[in-house]
Amino acid sequence: MVDGSDDGSAERLQKMAEADADLRVIVLPENRGKGGRYSRASTKPRGSAKRTS
Repeated sequence: MVDGSDDGSAERLQKMAEADADLRVIVLPENRGKGGRYSRASTKPRGSAKRTS
């Protein structure tokens, strides 16, 4: 998940996701903090496992 970063990480991660079907990138337009990230990620589960850090 990329939350408002303008360092090019969203674009790099999206390129990686194109080559890896198991990688999904969620891009938020602004930094919403840890709680905002968890809230957004919990609305987009896929599969039986979810990894957060």
